[in-house]
Amino acid sequence: MVPRAPGPAGPGAHNPGGIGGRGRDCRRLESRALLGRTDGKESRPLGDRPGGMLFYSPDGWMSTLMTTDPARGGGASAQAEAATEAGGSGGSVAYAGRWERTADGAVRHHVVASHYGPWVGVTLERAVRSGPDELVLTATTDERARQRLRWRRARG
Repeated sequence: MVPRAPGPAGPGAHNPGGIGGRGRDCRRLESRALLGRTDGKESRPLGDRPGGMLFYSPDGWMSTLMTTDPARGGGASAQAEAATEAGGSGGSVAYAGRWERTADGAVRHHVVASHYGPWVGVTLERAVRSGPDELVLTATTDERARQRLRWRRARG
């Protein structure tokens, strides 16, 4: 059963930053950084140039796929680190579902399908900072660390 989370395109919807507002909104992943909870130290579990896409539709659906940097190489330690920090997925993160904006401008992803079983049925909330072509989503983990995802609008 698909949850009926409110979509952003309905009358009176709050959607600052225009995510998915006038047609499909497709973004390419530029970086995924984890910031330590106490020291603020940054790590990049998917490498310096990860692959990935983020898609928002105006009727409230979304999907994302993030993959490791192909230049990262096939070393066992790099793969183990990526798998651990990507939810045990071998260096890839993928999920889809409904999305909505909150009154304070955050975005919520209501997960319907995921590479990582425990996320199904969960709502993932991200703070939003956006510009004409850039979108930065920041989440705070249960351990109070922050995850920052930087996306660029896809062209062509």
